[in-house]
Amino acid sequence: MNFKIGKDYTAIPLFILAGFALSFYYYNSRVEVVENLQSESFQASVDKNFLSILTQIKSRRASLDTVSNLFAASNDVSVKEFNTYVRRVLGDKQLTLCWRDNNDQVVSTINNESNVCDSINILEESQIEGKSDPKLIFTKFVSSVGGQKGFLSVAFDLNEVHLSDSKLIKFERLIFNRRSANSFFEYDLNSRSLKVVTEALNFDKSLTQTKKVASFNGVDFFYVAQMNKEIQNRALFEKVVLVSFILFLPFFGISVYTYFILRQKDRITKVVTKRT
Repeated sequence: MNFKIGKDYTAIPLFILAGFALSFYYYNSRVEVVENLQSESFQASVDKNFLSILTQIKSRRASLDTVSNLFAASNDVSVKEFNTYVRRVLGDKQLTLCWRDNNDQVVSTINNESNVCDSINILEESQIEGKSDPKLIFTKFVSSVGGQKGFLSVAFDLNEVHLSDSKLIKFERLIFNRRSANSFFEYDLNSRSLKVVTEALNFDKSLTQTKKVASFNGVDFFYVAQMNKEIQNRALFEKVVLVSFILFLPFFGISVYTYFILRQKDRITKVVTKRT
């Protein structure tokens, strides 16, 4: 009789162990699923912001081609005609336009409150100017039907590049590589700061996505985003651990209930044994 009761008690920890094993199995199986789902969500956010940056930069670059059409269709372009045309075709776009003649003298400017037109190098078709208020500048040689020659430049604030917020993205950056000089600039889209990159960029490849936005006039544009690992771990804890605990709870409850039943049975057995 005593051996039989001992055997019954031994089943309790085995039952708890079975519940723990089931919970642990569920946890491990769901961790991979949740990580894959979050990786897909991160990838979707990266793709969305990448397309947004691509659209915004190409839109500014296209403005330069739009204005250059005035020269291609005219014998001679006056300052008044230039200003009127620019304001008509570009509307309320917050762009800075600079027109220089073939001798690198400023002919006319539009929205040049920051005086960025004074620092443009017409020999560089793409450049970045300013640290506190960085601007991306595109320059193009233009000539009219009548032989009028010059350079058009369009500049816009990098601070105006707006992206959708995502808790899964820890940081986002734009990397500019000027191939002719083999120089790199890094624009942090979170802190809105620009710095010259003097050493190799080392990112965690398992958490980072790098996409080439475009190549304009000898400058390559890259978009870099890194996953927020802390958000990922918190989500795993909240979603998976809770369910694992719920799976384990019935096994623990039944084990406790069985323990008290066996204790009661043990007491009854002892009473019966004494009476006999």
